Amino acid sequence: MDQIPIILNCPSKNKVYNIQITSDVTPFDLESEFKEQFFRNEDKLRFFYNNKLLDHNTPLLQQKIVKGSIIIISLIFTVTVKQPIQNKMYTIEINDFMTTLDLYQTMQGVLQVSFEEVHFSLGQETLKPKIPLTQQGVLPNVTILAIMQQKGGLWI
Repeated sequence: MDQIPIILNCPSKNKVYNIQITSDVTPFDLESEFKEQFFRNEDKLRFFYNNKLLDHNTPLLQQKIVKGSIIIISLIFTVTVKQPIQNKMYTIEINDFMTTLDLYQTMQGVLQVSFEEVHFSLGQETLKPKIPLTQQGVLPNVTILAIMQQKGGLWI
């Protein structure tokens, strides 16, 4: 079988890997190989190409991966989002390049409510909107504070 060179970029580890794949390699195969060498067994990995999540069980070549393609390895982990006014907590799964906008959209989906304004903070620091959460100190199992204003002015 012919070998096809591709690039795997892992932002959470600040690593780039140049590898060779065969036509039958799937993201599941990559996860198995990379977990064994570079991650913990309990870590969840997802693979993206051109900002699209790759199907875990479909061969990469069937997903339009060609010579020189750059695939992003994303580490998936959970955080707790706390709403202090309602004293509620939610466990949310995030990846290592999500921003507060992504978290906002996730919270809207979880709560089925539309918000006018949302402020997220980690400790005493307000999380900035366009910077990935992991670059602002968000790690697995941390608690993020969420102050949300519903349409009509009610803070929750």
